[in-house]
Amino acid sequence: MKQFRLPIIVLAAMPLMLQAAPTFRQDFSHVEGENGVVHFSGNVYVAPCVLDPQSREQYIDLGDISARLFHQSGDRSKLIPFTLRLRDCLRGASQSASDITSHSVGQPPQRYTSGEQAVSLRLEGESSPINQDLLRIQGAVKGAGIRLLDDKGHALALNQKANTWLLSPGDNELQLNAALESTQSSISAGDFRSLLRLIMEYQ
Repeated sequence: MKQFRLPIIVLAAMPLMLQAAPTFRQDFSHVEGENGVVHFSGNVYVAPCVLDPQSREQYIDLGDISARLFHQSGDRSKLIPFTLRLRDCLRGASQSASDITSHSVGQPPQRYTSGEQAVSLRLEGESSPINQDLLRIQGAVKGAGIRLLDDKGHALALNQKANTWLLSPGDNELQLNAALESTQSSISAGDFRSLLRLIMEYQ
């Protein structure tokens, strides 16, 4: 399961409700029958983008992997891509792309953005006890973990400072990759599974 956390909550409506409440208060003490009170509450939030429902929870199959691929620590299986789709992204404030360390979605690097929105993506999960950069796996397979990479094949940090992408107004896709990576000269056979949480924060 991949989780999306939306940290921005606006509570501006609450003071208005509290101030308006006394205006509608009436004395029902002399009215025959049963009386009731209904309380209303809620939250108003601002979302620079909407995470596509199909991206909120994904099951990625790394496939059948031959143990012969692994001869030393760091050997990897075939990269398996997966996508985070963001819809209806709002126009952000213009800024220089050189001012932030980022991946640019649909834009060349080192250029001035035109209303792009920056989003940081933090990868959270239980780390491998042998290699903290790998996602720990559960199951029969021993001697390996899951490596996360960006669309260019660069390794992504796990449980560390978030990576940043630039989003254009409208719809965007963040391309990621996963692979099984060995932590020793050989790995045991069997099935495996793991869980990654994706936390997105807009800047």
